[in-house]
Parts: sequence; C-alpha cells; structure tokens
Amino acid sequence: MSQSQNSPQIERSQHLLTLSAKTEQALFDLAVRYQKFLQTETASLVDICFSASTRRSHFEHRLAVLCDSKNQLQENLFNFTAGYQSPTVINGQSPKNSPPLTFLFTGQGSQYINMGRQLYEQAPIFRETIDQANEILLPYLETPLLEIFYPQTEENSLINQTAYTQPALFALEYALTQLWQSWGIKPAVVIGHSLGEYVAACVAGAFSFEEGLKLVAKRAKLMQSLPANGQMAAVFADLKTVETAIQSYPEKISIAAINSPNNTVISGFGEAVETVIATLENQGIETRRLKVSHAFHSPLMDAMLLEFTTYINEVKFQPLQIPLISNLTGQVIAPGQVLDGNYWLQQIREPVKFMPGLNTLFELGYEVFLEIGAKPVLSSFGKYFQQDKTVTWLPSLVYDQENWQSLLLSLANLYIQGVKVDWKGFEQPYPRNVLPLPTYPFQRQRYWFDTLGNNEVQTSQNGHKKTNNISNHNYQEKSISMTTITTEQKQAIILQKIRSLVAKFLKAKPEEIDISLSFLEMGADSIAMLDAIRAIENTYNFKITIRQLFEELPNIQALANHIADNLSEEWINANSQEFAATPTAKVEPQTQINVPLNTTSNIQVTTSTNGVEQIMRQQLELVSQSLSEVVSQQLEFLQTNGLATKSNNHQNGNSVNHKPTEKPVVAVNTNQPTTNVSKASVKPGNNGKYNISLQLTPEQENHLKELITRYNQKTKTSKQRAQTCRPVLSDSRAVAGFRISTKEMVYPIIGEKAAGSKFWDIDGNEYLDITMGFGVLLFGHSPSFINQAVQAQMEKGLQIGPQSPLAGEVAELTCELTGMDRITFCNSGTEAVMTGLRLARTATGRNKIAIFKDSYHGHFDGILARANHENNTALPLTPGVSEHSVEDVIVLDYGTPESLEILHSCANELAAVLVELVQSRHPDLQPQEFLTALRKLTASNGCALILDEVITGFRIHPRGAQAWFDIDADMTIYGKIIGGGMPIGVVAGKAAYMNGIDGGLWEYGDASYPQAEKTFFAGTFNKNHTGMAAARAVLQHLKEQGSKLQLQLNQRTTHLANTLNDYFQAENVPVKIIHFGSLFRFTFTGNLDLLFYHLLLNGVYIWEGRNCFISTSHTDEDIEFLIQAVKNSVEELRAGGFLPKQEIHQTTAKKEGILI
Repeated sequence: MSQSQNSPQIERSQHLLTLSAKTEQALFDLAVRYQKFLQTETASLVDICFSASTRRSHFEHRLAVLCDSKNQLQENLFNFTAGYQSPTVINGQSPKNSPPLTFLFTGQGSQYINMGRQLYEQAPIFRETIDQANEILLPYLETPLLEIFYPQTEENSLINQTAYTQPALFALEYALTQLWQSWGIKPAVVIGHSLGEYVAACVAGAFSFEEGLKLVAKRAKLMQSLPANGQMAAVFADLKTVETAIQSYPEKISIAAINSPNNTVISGFGEAVETVIATLENQGIETRRLKVSHAFHSPLMDAMLLEFTTYINEVKFQPLQIPLISNLTGQVIAPGQVLDGNYWLQQIREPVKFMPGLNTLFELGYEVFLEIGAKPVLSSFGKYFQQDKTVTWLPSLVYDQENWQSLLLSLANLYIQGVKVDWKGFEQPYPRNVLPLPTYPFQRQRYWFDTLGNNEVQTSQNGHKKTNNISNHNYQEKSISMTTITTEQKQAIILQKIRSLVAKFLKAKPEEIDISLSFLEMGADSIAMLDAIRAIENTYNFKITIRQLFEELPNIQALANHIADNLSEEWINANSQEFAATPTAKVEPQTQINVPLNTTSNIQVTTSTNGVEQIMRQQLELVSQSLSEVVSQQLEFLQTNGLATKSNNHQNGNSVNHKPTEKPVVAVNTNQPTTNVSKASVKPGNNGKYNISLQLTPEQENHLKELITRYNQKTKTSKQRAQTCRPVLSDSRAVAGFRISTKEMVYPIIGEKAAGSKFWDIDGNEYLDITMGFGVLLFGHSPSFINQAVQAQMEKGLQIGPQSPLAGEVAELTCELTGMDRITFCNSGTEAVMTGLRLARTATGRNKIAIFKDSYHGHFDGILARANHENNTALPLTPGVSEHSVEDVIVLDYGTPESLEILHSCANELAAVLVELVQSRHPDLQPQEFLTALRKLTASNGCALILDEVITGFRIHPRGAQAWFDIDADMTIYGKIIGGGMPIGVVAGKAAYMNGIDGGLWEYGDASYPQAEKTFFAGTFNKNHTGMAAARAVLQHLKEQGSKLQLQLNQRTTHLANTLNDYFQAENVPVKIIHFGSLFRFTFTGNLDLLFYHLLLNGVYIWEGRNCFISTSHTDEDIEFLIQAVKNSVEELRAGGFLPKQEIHQTTAKKEGILI
C-alpha cells in the first residue's frame, strides 16, 4: 500500500491501535505482549497500527488506543493493564451483530473559521472533496470557498454570512461523510437539521453533490438578500407553552424548530420576538437569543420562495437509496421515494421537527448516532432528550479539539460497538508496511478425558510391565505398502474417509458422526445427505441407491465394508496415494515402531491405538533422545492411569472406535446403562419394514416414548388424516424429515382457521405461527386490507380470460418500489426463475448460466443441478432430471474468491448469474464484497445478474435485499409476499431484458412495431383478477408504510435472536439462532429435531423446512411467548437427558477425567 512517488507524502498526526481477543483475559494478555514488544521494536508507530488493524482478526473483546507516538502508546497500554481510566483508551465487548448507524447532519450555527483544517492538510479524501466544492462554487460565490474556510487572517471573516455559511457547511459535512464512508462507516438512516437536511438528502441519494451544492448556494444567496430585521430565540419550555406565547403573532412569529422536550426555537420579526421573550422571562422561562443573520423558518422567508422555485426546477431529483427522517413530519421517508421541489419549498418555511424525528428513530431501535458536522450540536439535543445509557452519541469534529482526536475517538467507539471498519480503506491514502506482531495469547484451558476403562497390561513376575525393544536403525517411511495392506486396514481407511465426507456435508465434526447410526436416522432424504452420498460415489466410482441405504447398507460402517470388499485392483493401484496418505485407524498390538535416535539407547513402550498414545509416538519420531525420554514418561503415565488399551476391540471383524457412540440427538453421559444396539438390517421378504434400536439411555427412551404419546394425542386428527390420505395423495411434506425413531410424529399439521399471528388445527389446538406461509404472510394471517380487496374482487365474479383492469397499476407500483423498468407476471417463483433465465438467454444469445450451491430457486429442471468439480460442469441434483437439462449450468460455492475466478474465466459464455442474495438455508451468510465484485463482473461482460428475492423481496427492505446490499440487478425474481397469500411470481428487470416478452415499446398511429427479439411465454392464470387485487393491496400498503415497517420487523427479530442466543450460551445449549432481517433459523450440530416437536407441544408452529419468519402481526407478547416456549422446550429436553445438565456434567468430568 503506497503512494505515487510524485505525490507529497502526508501523514495523520494521531493513530489508532486496535487489539481484540476472544476473552477479557486474553485481551489483557495481548496488551501486555504489545507493551513488551514496543520496548524493543524499532519499526514506526504507523506500521504497527496498520499491521494490527489489517492483519489480525477482530474478536468480541476489543481495545482501541489513540496515540501520537510510541511512547504515548506504551503509556496508554500501561494505563489499560493497570486498570487506570484514560480518555484515549477505549475497551469493551462488542455485540454479536453490528448496530445500524444513524448519521446526524448539523445545521447552521455550527460554523467557525478553520473548521476541518487538519483534515484538509492530512486527509486526501477530505481535501479532494473540499477542493471539488471550491471549483463548483467559483461561479456562485464572490469569495472562493477555500478563503472562507481557511483565511489568511481571521479579521473580517465572511464565515458567518449566510451566503457563505450554508455552502461551506454543506461542503464540510459532505466531505466528512466521504471520509467516514471510505473507512467503511455508512449510515443505515440519515437525519439533518434544517440546512443539514440538504446534506442528509444528498447522502441518501436525493440529488448529486454538485446539484445539492449549487442549490444550497443559490438558497443561501436569496436568504442573504432578505432584510435583516428578524430575530430567532431558543425557548427552554415545552412546545405547548411556546405556542401559547406566540399565538397573538400568527403573521409575524413561527415555531422554527422543535429540538427537545424543553428546547423550542421561535423565529420572526425582531420587535415581535423581543416582546415574546420579555413575556416569557417574566414568567420565569429561560430564553436565549441566537446569533443569526436572518429569521429562518419564519414569515420573513416568504419573499424568496418564488425565485427559489425556479432554481429547484433545474434539479434532477432522484429516489432515495436509504431511509431519511423528514424535518417536515419527523417520520421515515422510505427508499424509492422522491423529495421533489414542493418538499424543499415547505422545508424553508415549516418548523424543523427534530425531536419527533429522534422519537421515530428511538422507536425503530436505533441506538448509535454519529454527528456529521463542525460541532456536536445535535448530539447535545439528543443526550438531553434521551438519557438512556444504551444510546451512543458520537461527534465528527469538536470545536477547540484536534480534528483527528475527535474523529478517531469516535471511530474507536464505533469499533468497540461492533461496527465493521474497513481498516484497509482507513490506511489507504498513506504509505504503510506490514510488520510481524505479537502472537495471539491462547488461553491454556484444561480439557478432561473420559476414563475409557482399566487396561490389561502384561506384567512379569517382578511386577514390571513387559515391553518391546525399539531398535535404533534407519528411519522407515510411514506410508503403507500396497503389497502388505490388510483388509482391515483398507476398511479402516475407507471408513475414516467416508466418515469425513459425511461430516463435511452435514456440517459436523467427523468424531460427531456415529458410524453405526442409520443413514435414515441421519436424514438420508435431505439434500445435504444426498450430496454426501454423491461425493462417496465420485470418490470410489460406486453407484449407491437410496434403497440400498435403507436396506443393504444402512450405515457408514456397512457402506465402508461394502466398498472395501468390492474395490477393483485397478482402482486401488490408480489411487494408491489414498491409502499411503491416510493414517490407519487400526494398528496391530505389539507392533515395533522405528524411531530415529541419536544414541544406541533403547526406549520400551507398549503400543495401542489410543489417540493420545499416537500423539506421543509422533513426538518420539521427531525429537532427540533426551526429549524422547520425557515423552516416554508421558506415555507411561497415560498407560498407568488407564488411558491405553491392550488391543482393539472387534465387531464382526471390523475395527470399532472406543469413543462413546454419538446419539442421533445431542445427549449427555449420565452414567446410566444403555439399551442394547442391534445391527440395523432389512431381511428379504419383510416388505421393506426397517428395524433399528438406537443407543439411548432408559431416561432418553422413556422421554421419547412419552413425547410421541403426547404429540399423537394432541394432533391425533392430523395423523389420522395423513394415514387415510396416503394411498391417494402423493405428498412430500408428509414424509419430510423422516426418521425411524420419530416416524410416529412425521405428518403435517392440518390447519382449520387462522388470524393474525396464530392458527388453529383440526383438533382445535392454537399455535403461534412462525412459519407464516413459508414467508408469504408478511402481514400475518388474513390481514383486513387484503381480505377486503379480495372479497371486493370476488363479488365481481371469478374471471379468467379477460385482462385484469388492475394489471397495469400493479405493474406500475412494482416498478416504483423496486426501481425496475418493466415487469411480467407468473404464477410462482419457480415459473419466474424459469422465465428470467429464458429472457437472459434471449437477450445475450448465450446459453450457459451460473448458480450457487445451497441456493434455492424452486423446482425448475434447469436449475436442479449439483457441481461436478472435475470440470466445472453440473450433474442432476435429483433423480428424474435429465443430464441435458443442466449441461449449460455451472454450480459454484457462494461467496468465495475461487468462484469469482471461475466466473471470470467463462464470463463471455454466460447468459446469466442467478443469485439468492441471502440463502434461506444460511441467512447468516451475507457476502457483501463478493456481491459487489459479482455485479462488476457481470456488468463488464454483458451477462445478466438475476437476483432471486422470492423470500427477501419486500421483507428486508421495501426494495429488497438488493437495496440492503446496494446491488442493482438486471432482473429480480419476486413471489410470496407480493401476492398477499395468492399464487404469484414476478420477473422485474431492465427493459433490454424484459422486452423479450413482448418485443418492447411501440405506439399506435405510427409506423412503430415490436423490435426486440421475443421468446415464448404463456400462463393461463397469469395476471388473474383475484391475484391482482391482492397484489395491489399489498403494494399500496407497503408504499404507505415505507421502510419503517421493515425496520421494526428487523429490530424485533434481532431482539428475539439476541435474547435466545444469550440464553443458549448461558445454559450451555448447543443451539444458535441465525437471521437476516425477519427470517431466522435454529442451527445446531447433529439432530435436534425433538426440539421442534416440543415447540409444537408448547404451542409454537414450525414447518418441516424449519425456516421461520416474524410478521407485522406478531406482537411483543407473541415474541415473549415464543422465547418462553423455547426455554420450556429446552428444559424438557434437558430433563429427558437429551441436553446437558451443566452442573452434573462438570462434576462428572472432574471426577472421571485425568488432567494432562
């Protein structure tokens, strides 16, 4: 990272050192290490800070130290480790989720000479912006802007003249914003005060920097030209009192600003204002005259409005890109809306409703506020108004304080708050070098090994252990000779490989996978398990059917044995490295191990397959004789204390691991006897019935039986209906999540009626619904505005054939909210995906498309593909899909640099890249940088970027996830929410692609005609009258509510997730909630399906796919009910032995374990 040789070298006067660790103690230890490091390190302070921030991970426990020299850094680190408070040392534990930021833009009155001068001299981005503003304003200001900012003398300064004040503040605040954003600090919402609202609107996308600057300069000049006979005053009383005081002067005095509950500004004719001030002071009410040139937001401004209108009409106003809190209403103006000329005319005259605006932000859950201005004026209002300690107010600049000190202290606070900082961007303008730094202070924790049982050790008559001599001769290669490998060794190696493959796809650790547990119990019908089986097929060139997994090869052990017995010699010889590179899981007892020693001394050990002993032997092979003696003593200690085994146990001739078998659910070793485990099998002629006995404790068995009984009793009619309908109804949901152990509970709950956040099943049970129609029901069940629209349409008759009169209006509303040119309607998300890909191929003339693993795009054959990693092609994902259907598909890992490289290599062949921005199965995977790079790649290579927003569209943001990630797609797929419960799919996109439906635009009465190449498109129920009525109602409601709707949903879901995750962590429950907006999932390792059955018994409905949603109909009481239901379910599982009992677990571990 370096500058051009021709550019002058600049440097900040102050710097930030950031350290972080996983625990508070580790952070303390790391600070101590840096103290010692600084005592001898000769490198520059800037390189130390740069390397620490950009070359180290950032964990939850964080420390940020402001300093201008290495000596000051050492002193600050000493203060931290000694426990002394220092204003330049900030530390704390960051939250798990980065808080959304509010940018506050200061208004007139905050200006002073030389504001931001240090930044102008030392921050290139800030300087470039100010210089740009200076150039833009040369035709509009008599004195150049730079002379206003930084005059040679302070005498006769023009900074307080409105004509110069307003453009100067606009330029300063915009330059500060550019600087913050270059560091990765970006607002989720903006609010400004009077003049500051112009900067806020510019940052939100309402108009360009140049247009905004010119408009403000013209506004300021007009205001400057007005008579200076006005006065403004702050009255420290509530609004009602002030309104009463000025009611006699309706044409002369106005409320100018509502800043806080007891800070109201009045403005108007000077004589009238003075009279009101005197009256108020006689009543004991404090007032303060403001030093302003004119009476802003008063009747005195009326004279400039007409001329200002002509300037406003020259501006090209654009839709907002992020929410803005309005000065006029104090409410949210959502992205997609336009602040037109009328808005800015009213803004000159109407009062600034700053306090109502803050109220709105507090209601939406915003707690971190960064003021963008020369002084923290608005933060002072906010602190007075909202004194909650959880709210953070941070300045950019502070009068009489070094610019860098105020900026970096605020940046440090944001870092501690968990805000993601782009540290490379922070250091980008300056020359930096990477240094080796102190390593992370790993905390030495004690780990206990469960005693595996007493070992039979051969002893001689004198009581000493018998051992084998290890001769000292040349070191032999570790690789296994293919001529000597035994069948058992081959089975063990294959077993280990298969176990690892299954663990990878189930996102578990290999040791957590029970090799004797049936594939059916693991979820062999799941996509993840199918992927694992295909990986095994590809590895060993074996075809394995699902039926085999259910009958002949029911578990990993049986499958490994089958493969080992049937591998051809050709395959073994061609893959000899497979066996040479893989350590065997079995070693014959009393085998000699050859160790290279430096002397002729012999070391005697008894060998076994215990994992700890293998580590000891590896140490013996790598150390000298003196160290070998120490290691040998460790090994002897382990054997003496019962951690070594005499030999391997065998079951049916196969090696068996001593580790206790993992349960199909997370279970606890309670020292209770377990039931016998029989080998699962299906005998010929048993009509496909499958018998298996799981290894459960009696406590767990009783709990499972009782759970099944309770669940069947509660939902007996749903179960009866499933059994009755099975012969005639082919229903995938009736078998979803099938496992032998819980098959008596595998059936869908049948709903009878629903309203709001709840529904009732056919047995009369009430459920809090967090499935919400698989994401369809953003507003809950049966919202009145949709019901009324559908009922009104149905009264007109059920029509199919004639065009719906609402189709055009729904299309226009959709385009307005999404920012797209044109749309077309389908009946489902699957149809819309199919149509979008067809349009991309039509427009580009290419055939190949790219999709990403674990994304869901419906069930169209053309995307039911899995990766063939050998040649970047695709294979069918499921039986019934032809290889030809997916031969033009590439399946890549989502969010990885490698995938971008592959896309680069074939970009000129791609018709489209189809992306589920946030995968519904992995809502915590949100690769912003990847998506930005992907947008650039597709745009530069002429292939369509298609975003699948069937789930995220209108849920995370009015414009969907593409607004959230600031990604503009070529086409976007919508469904679910927009239909309000009616079947619908929408393809929205740029005209260049959408014209493939109808040939593009043409007019009547001239020679125009559809010129674009068309593809085939049809659908009997597309744009049906009932669906259009529901869609119009939904879109109108979304438009009226604005982004406030989504913001409240997102905040409520974050509260739910944080509350439960804190509970899970505190209670040592291996579960976590991950979420994106109001979509969330429970994640865990292994199988914890019983949790969901307990939730159903506790009155919470979750469907078989386990994606959950919060709707606008969910109340705070509903959320608390859900939290308590989860806690109750956890306790029930704990009581049944399926979750750890913390106190018992810890006591048992210390009693039975051996510390090493």
